Amino acid sequence: MKIMVLRYVYGYASALLRARAPITAGILLAVLGTACLHTMPTQWRVGAARVDITPDAAEIAAGNIWLGGFGSCLLDSRRATGVHDPIHARAMVISDGATTVAHVMADTPGISNRRIKAIRQRAFDATGIPRSNIMVGATHTHSGPDMVGIWCGVSDSYESSFDQRVAQAVIEAHQSLQPATLLARVAPLSNMQTNRRGWNITDEDLAVLQARDSDDRPIGTIVEFAAHATCIGKENTLISRDWVGRVQDRIEGSGNGIALVNTGDQGDVIPKDCGSGFGGAEAFGASIADAARDRIATAEELTP
Repeated sequence: MKIMVLRYVYGYASALLRARAPITAGILLAVLGTACLHTMPTQWRVGAARVDITPDAAEIAAGNIWLGGFGSCLLDSRRATGVHDPIHARAMVISDGATTVAHVMADTPGISNRRIKAIRQRAFDATGIPRSNIMVGATHTHSGPDMVGIWCGVSDSYESSFDQRVAQAVIEAHQSLQPATLLARVAPLSNMQTNRRGWNITDEDLAVLQARDSDDRPIGTIVEFAAHATCIGKENTLISRDWVGRVQDRIEGSGNGIALVNTGDQGDVIPKDCGSGFGGAEAFGASIADAARDRIATAEELTP
């Protein structure tokens, strides 16, 4: 298997190397045994979970939830007025018996360092997974609650609830750990992105990682593709996952387990020709999901 399966594994590799864990940069979140310092791993264990993190109607009605990604806190134009589609935290935990790592993605524009530290601490307290082995990420939907705090933010009560529920996704994934196989594939997906500054440095790879149980049934699938979740546009005031939601729904609806979507090395990369509005987001997401399922069908098994 190629040494690089998902590009953003290197952050994990660095963290795990600092912890002197047995790893290779061969797969997302792992632990993958060619540099084993102690015993050679022989079996993967994987768990996945999904937890709803949608603000409740009272928070929205009180005007306490601002959407992030567009505009300025000085303009009262991005206060959430409702929910188009629910948002979640989706988590996958992977262990080789020696080292355990967790990956959790929330449907928000971003997450502040303070929130990440709180989530890692809650997850560590409940699971024992080292804080440095817990990656907390955001799908970067520009129609999600501002958990960074630079677009007016959210209420203190929602912040506390957010921390608890995102950590709960990691906890539930850890509780569901079971013997598994891992399969991965990376292949380019052209003509789906554009760099808004015209720079020719776009990462066109679409990567997938799937975990399957002992009966060959999918536990969860991670999809990585670099593009901002901005199809819906800046005029929207309804909470939504943008195109990422269509990928999640389509992957999960086709029996491929819990679907984590990471929008990757997006930088100035935006979707190409997805239009503006919910219809454009759904069409773009469906194309990404179909391409991801093609890669799942030809994925190669990874061994500890």
